[in-house]
Amino acid sequence: MASRTADTLYNVISIGMVVLTAVACLVIAGVAVFAPTPEPATVGGIIAEEPTLFVPPSPSPTLVGPTREPTGTPTATATSTPTITPTGTLDPTETPTPTPEEDEDEETPTPTATATVEAFVYELEDDSIDYDENPADNGGCDAALIAGTLLDADGDGVVGLIIRVTGTGFEETTTTGTATAYGDSGWEVEVDDEPTNETFSVQVEEEDGTPVSDVVEVEMINDCQENRAILVFREIEDS
Repeated sequence: MASRTADTLYNVISIGMVVLTAVACLVIAGVAVFAPTPEPATVGGIIAEEPTLFVPPSPSPTLVGPTREPTGTPTATATSTPTITPTGTLDPTETPTPTPEEDEDEETPTPTATATVEAFVYELEDDSIDYDENPADNGGCDAALIAGTLLDADGDGVVGLIIRVTGTGFEETTTTGTATAYGDSGWEVEVDDEPTNETFSVQVEEEDGTPVSDVVEVEMINDCQENRAILVFREIEDS
């Protein structure tokens, strides 16, 4: 409302100034037109030059009034929408592993263990080992021997089977019937060149290497009076 009133006052003053200027110009023009032409003045019979009429310049109208403030077009301020950035680390969602449902009516069969039975044919008779002195004509105290025989269920010698003797860093085989000093099926293996207390394993095998007896552990005696171990294998009667 105040701005409109100032504009109206400014317009009235401007119009008034224009009207006054116009009236002043008309008055000056009228005076110049209707003023009587003066007789030329003479000086000593010489006509003096007419004075130049001074015509005042037309005043430029000066507008007086309140200075109008420029009306600017307001610039719209863009309002930005803040972007919300989530903070923190989201734990990954664990996917449960489905557990297969067990059929209660279906029983899980229990595996039946199959026992492996070794079909041994021979065993150490009376489960005992005899020790004696190695005869002088067989090396005496300068040897440690493991010897014996192999008998069938009737007590007869069995010839041609393998006797395998093994120990620490030692392995040797012989055949029943090669040392007849112990019988028709006698056998003998020298395990050392002097009495020893080492332990050796003895087992009877077929010619193709198939074991036909259990392994017998023989602990030697470090004594010249017992430096020979005697083993007798006999066929198992119910085999």
